[in-house]
Amino acid sequence: MKIIPILNGMLVLTSGIGFSIQQVRAQQKPHIILIMADQHRGDALGCTGNPVVISPNIDKIDLKRYNSIILYDYLYNKGEYSYLNKNMLNSENIIKYYDNEDKIYLKNIIDNLIPNREEFISIYKQMLVKKELNIELIELKKIFNILPLKIFVILKIFKELDLLKFDINYNENIINIKLLEKPDKKLNLNESAILNNMKQLKQEYAKSY
Repeated sequence: MKIIPILNGMLVLTSGIGFSIQQVRAQQKPHIILIMADQHRGDALGCTGNPVVISPNIDKIDLKRYNSIILYDYLYNKGEYSYLNKNMLNSENIIKYYDNEDKIYLKNIIDNLIPNREEFISIYKQMLVKKELNIELIELKKIFNILPLKIFVILKIFKELDLLKFDINYNENIINIKLLEKPDKKLNLNESAILNNMKQLKQEYAKSY
């Protein structure tokens, strides 16, 4: 079986490519499997230098073995393109299925990726009052008055720093958020590996585009 990685959301696996003639003839119709990861950016891999994400199986992929890599969206920085070009035998095998509209979409994501200090404080203060929330996902923006993308970033960072915990029931589209006991030491957002990684991502994007 052959794996063709497609960064930013999809992997294509094909069989009957790169094997012996006998094997190819035995399978006249190639099998193609699409593996789609929701909102999985190209930089969210250990092999592309992400200090937070652990992806041992994908990291083992030898790009030189594959015929093509298909990109369905812009990568977040030039370093990711350099990684592909460096690790492929022929960079012409990189197929790009995106246009300038996708670049506008990427800029919009980057611009709204990192919450500001006031947004962190707002959510934490509301949780100090409510203690626990059990609501539908569509109600998040209405309750916190912040973009949903930023809300999830804040929740993940607060969870990382042991300020709260949250669980999502995808079957019923409900999220439960519970405030934990106040820590002894003062909150320092700079201790968040998630936040620091996102800041680094934004800096690399600014240098690249």
